[in-house]
Amino acid sequence: MDDVNSTSESSQSDVPVNGHTVFLYVLYGIAFIVGTIGNSLVILAVLLSKKLRTTTNAFVVNLSVADLLTCLVLSVNVALGALDKRALMVSGRPWEWDGYGLGFILLTTLGCSIITLMCIALNRWLLITRPLTTYRNVYTPRKIAVYLVCAWVIPLVFTFIVVLRLMTRHVSVAFAIAMFPIPLILIIACYVLIWRRINRQVRSMACSSPTPEELTTHIPTKTQLDDNPGPSDSTQPRSQPALTTGNDQLSRHQVQITKNMCYVVCAFVLCVGPYAVFLCLQLINLKLKIGTEYAFTVLLCNSCINPLIYATKHRDFKTVFRCIVRRQWDDIPEPSDVLKALRRSKCCGRSNNA
Repeated sequence: MDDVNSTSESSQSDVPVNGHTVFLYVLYGIAFIVGTIGNSLVILAVLLSKKLRTTTNAFVVNLSVADLLTCLVLSVNVALGALDKRALMVSGRPWEWDGYGLGFILLTTLGCSIITLMCIALNRWLLITRPLTTYRNVYTPRKIAVYLVCAWVIPLVFTFIVVLRLMTRHVSVAFAIAMFPIPLILIIACYVLIWRRINRQVRSMACSSPTPEELTTHIPTKTQLDDNPGPSDSTQPRSQPALTTGNDQLSRHQVQITKNMCYVVCAFVLCVGPYAVFLCLQLINLKLKIGTEYAFTVLLCNSCINPLIYATKHRDFKTVFRCIVRRQWDDIPEPSDVLKALRRSKCCGRSNNA
């Protein structure tokens, strides 16, 4: 009987070999591969090109670092789960992973990722709806450093509370409310205000005949991540001959802006929202184990979606990505000192000998 009991106990601690577990392992593996490659490209692109070193891209890089760490934790967790035969990764409760320290890292990086998304939304709102002088006063190099530090310190504090069980009864709900709905509300509010501002400008220009001043007036019709007020910035005042085509061009701008905003908000809601809902349901003692596990998996997928939204939609990021993949180092626009040093050391030689 003792042998039977010990066998049953050991089998319960093992990961059940079923379609549910295997499917979750596959999803984590895909998120690890896509997220690691995508976030690494974002970081490398900013490292090699000065053209990408803008205020907003400072937050984008911070986001990519957090997402990259999340993906690396996923890989370690998959390996430990396979070797130790314990379903660490499919519990949907990362604060239970403290035996390996993975839960501590994962909660911190996920929280940092969400707060950084909120910082990007606030940055876009200030750049598009407020005077440029206000934007420059808010985003000085020293203040940007403070914002980035806060993006890590805030989730770090919450992670300590979770891991140390300082709020044993309502820890899940407190984490869900503080780290998910509040940033979500701010993100949606920022993009709605941006859309309203641009929509008003588009309507006012559509109802009036364009004057020479209007043709060169700065209309922030893009949610691009290049916001430096330098001469090469795409958000600088410039002539827009396309406006001569009438309302059709304005409509295309408006549609593209709306799409980009919907991508950002919908991705955030789809990835983060379900998990926050399942955590809140625990307050009324609704235990939906499988639902929580899949919601947690969707939450982690946000780490590989972010580079696609914030990087591949950007023209300059696309250019640098293409140069990196093709090893065309000489074609990288505005090469950084790091790239120049690598060229001198012949670590990044010419791949196109044309």
